[in-house]
Amino acid sequence: MGLPINEMYKQRSDFVIVALTGISGSGCSALAELMAQPFTEWKTKVRAKEDLGIDNESTKEDVLFYKKYELAYSVCEKQFNQFQVIKYRNVLLFYSLLKFACKKDDRQFLENIKHLVKQKFDKSHERKEDTEDVTYVVDNDLKDEDIINLGFTDISHIFYELADLNDDPSKYLDYRKKLYQAFFNNHIVDFCEKFYDLLKERDYYAKNFFVHRLANAIRATGDPLAVVSHKDLYESDHIFTIVDFINQIIKGCHEANKNAPRRFVIDSVRNSLEILYLRERYNAFYMVAVHNDGNENKLITEKVFKAVYKKDIDENSKDKLESLSSMLQRINWLNRIESSIEDFEKGLFYGADISRCVAESEIHIINNCKSELAGKGRVNTFFTAAEQWMKFYALIVRPGLITPSRDERCMAVANVAKLNSGCISRKVGCTIVDSSYAVQSVGWNDPPSSQLPCQLRYVDEFLGTGNIGEDPNYQLKNHIYSNYELAGMPAIKGNTFKQCLAEEISVGVVKDELANYGLRYSYCFRSRYNKYKGQKDQVNTRSLHAEENTMLRLSKVGGKGLDGGIMYVTASPCVLCSKKAYQIGIKEIVYLDPYTDIAPDLIIHCGWNPPKLRPFMGAIGTTFDKLYRPFMPFKDELAIWEKNFSPKKSIKARIEELRRMQISYKKEADKLQFEIDNLEKEGDNQ
Repeated sequence: MGLPINEMYKQRSDFVIVALTGISGSGCSALAELMAQPFTEWKTKVRAKEDLGIDNESTKEDVLFYKKYELAYSVCEKQFNQFQVIKYRNVLLFYSLLKFACKKDDRQFLENIKHLVKQKFDKSHERKEDTEDVTYVVDNDLKDEDIINLGFTDISHIFYELADLNDDPSKYLDYRKKLYQAFFNNHIVDFCEKFYDLLKERDYYAKNFFVHRLANAIRATGDPLAVVSHKDLYESDHIFTIVDFINQIIKGCHEANKNAPRRFVIDSVRNSLEILYLRERYNAFYMVAVHNDGNENKLITEKVFKAVYKKDIDENSKDKLESLSSMLQRINWLNRIESSIEDFEKGLFYGADISRCVAESEIHIINNCKSELAGKGRVNTFFTAAEQWMKFYALIVRPGLITPSRDERCMAVANVAKLNSGCISRKVGCTIVDSSYAVQSVGWNDPPSSQLPCQLRYVDEFLGTGNIGEDPNYQLKNHIYSNYELAGMPAIKGNTFKQCLAEEISVGVVKDELANYGLRYSYCFRSRYNKYKGQKDQVNTRSLHAEENTMLRLSKVGGKGLDGGIMYVTASPCVLCSKKAYQIGIKEIVYLDPYTDIAPDLIIHCGWNPPKLRPFMGAIGTTFDKLYRPFMPFKDELAIWEKNFSPKKSIKARIEELRRMQISYKKEADKLQFEIDNLEKEGDNQ
């Protein structure tokens, strides 16, 4: 029997869009492949319920975790549905092939594919590496037969048909339907996989660099064959070209079969604006960051070794591994480029910015392996990547099924706290809890409490000669801006900070453009100062870091010490904050967004009793709310089930019940009749 509440849950299970992000070697592709399998195939990736058996020696925490694990496992066992994988690299190639097919000419089609490879498949760097400018040589000269052997003749007519439909606006719905069907067509999937295998066999790094360049070209210009320079600004018209193409594929599923469930996983997103696009369009969208806890090199090495030597690494592979060291260095270089936010900060939004993608993710999965459990005894956490996804999927289809982990609820506090920050660069939140996970202090990055944040300090106001505000008597400039900013010694190439700022920017134009949107021209002192001085440091900043603020709040308002406490912070701590956390006796630091810093090697991994540094695993933000807030109190849901599915009484039992009621009613009727008779007698006597 169907219940309305089941239809409500069905909306969750039938339409789910998941996007994965992470640097090369994080394990995104492995997780996507797992999501495409039925749950019955997960046996090697998750622990069976009986493996977590409890006994008389079990603690409350043991039993609590067992119950949570059992529930998540059971829901997935009964309700898990496979996902269709949208490989981002296949989208890039598919989009390019569709562009090349527009002229419906096999000769030109082949030439364009060869030109694409010739242009983008090499090892040359667009910028200098850490040590030297190096140009590598790789065979990027494909022949017609190379492409034909990939299955070109099996797919060309499909792209020609799509090109025809795309040219006719009246057939837009048919185009989306065919687009979806073509993308998952076995011949096209096979062509894409063989194409990348061909590149990978020639050079693993160059294959990755090819994908990087192709994505940049499409996001910057919409043209796969465009040559994009990281030094040039491009119009924003094509920023969403790739993700919009993905959106059309997803919508095409509905056109192909209006009643078909839509469960897709995108492997993998590397541009944060594409996350914004998907989040704004789909309420059922979940952004997942996959981390390998610092073991990315190991996974990359294994993948490269197998690609080059067609076998797994064994104890005799030392010489071969050494021969691959140069390639591994280049892959790590590309990882750093794709994780950097420098281009994004310059307005070059077409490139990869994985670190921002991770920061925008609201589910964080650590790519632990089941084999790592050996010898660890009881592990009261969803340990492997598969177990973690099992938990999150169970919560997607049955929100509120289990309660959050301690890490999740503590990081939720830090994540909310960061919204208080008035920093225009990066908002960071922090909370410190004691050994029982009771919150002791909360903080965020902001200037000292009696100073205004940068968000409320304006370039035009600072450089202007007039008063602050509209009231001519309202003179607060010396309170809002520092003496160093207002006057200062000529310490920067003979100029004051104020002079440097005035020379760098055209206040009037920017101010007027911002004013059209009701915005003001704020500025970050540290960024400007470092630029003028030609340096990078965290010292000359107006703001206290979130970790500092959290630790100092206790000294301001009182409270017990933080020795043995646990720090939750939305960004991994810098050297300065790491030293302070170490000094006050923090035993564990749980961070959300990693960034390149020497703090772990210089401070954390040194001395006796250092704090443990580990990445966060779990859900935060709006996703935290979506997963852990039930549709209704479970008691009310149970009442609905009881009402509709309570066992029906037998006919015999029902007859007996009615006879008892009949006797009861007859007795009551006799009493009433007796009373009526008495009243009638009294009436006759009157």
